Amino acid sequence: MEYISDSSFDNIVPNGDSGKILNNDALDNFKSIHYYLKGKRDTFIKLFHDGKLFTREDILELNRLVHQKLYFLNIQGSITSITIELNNKEIKDFGNWAEFERHEWFTSAQTISINIIWDFNVIFPNQPIQELPQPHNMRVRIGGGLRPNEFFHVVMNGGEDFDVEQAMSEMVCKIDFVNDHLCNELKNIVSDWYDCLVVNKLTNKWIIIISKHKGKISLIFITFFLSLCILICNIGVRAFIEYYSTR
Repeated sequence: MEYISDSSFDNIVPNGDSGKILNNDALDNFKSIHYYLKGKRDTFIKLFHDGKLFTREDILELNRLVHQKLYFLNIQGSITSITIELNNKEIKDFGNWAEFERHEWFTSAQTISINIIWDFNVIFPNQPIQELPQPHNMRVRIGGGLRPNEFFHVVMNGGEDFDVEQAMSEMVCKIDFVNDHLCNELKNIVSDWYDCLVVNKLTNKWIIIISKHKGKISLIFITFFLSLCILICNIGVRAFIEYYSTR
């Protein structure tokens, strides 16, 4: 499932040039300037629900594919960081990819989730202002979906449908971008990589089924707790009346 948040630059008219719509190159340049001033880029989010198994080599391959694409671009500064959460309550945060690659893993703990962030600035040949890099950011979260208790907590607290779906996804790819063509290429790289992973047959499919009936489940729980509160109050009132009537 895919979601796109657009910063609404589609019909921007520059001052002093009324009636002329910016072409795509000028639009990207304007968006780049706007980001530096306002801190807002367009955002693309793709959710992956199929449970997959992955190894350290798979993670290295994903990074290789991304940097293989970036190699042919005019990159003006980039950094890749990765955070790994283990089931022994440890979190390992690597500020750059080299630190992750040379880390020696001597642990029996299982991986709960992996978060990878690619931050990079690009100068495209057709940019009107060559001195202004276009900032892009891609985040991939693998694993770390909602556990049953967390799922019911989100449901009971009235979480938005998208928040629930994103939190329970097996993998999430989020791209903050200026150039939509590069965004599509990065999205395809991640999607193709994910499709090639081995399917995890032990994935909790019941969570996906329950999420489709979130409204009904929420209503059932609310009704149950209200009924329980009424019952407790009723018992308390009766006990109070009986206590004072026998004195």
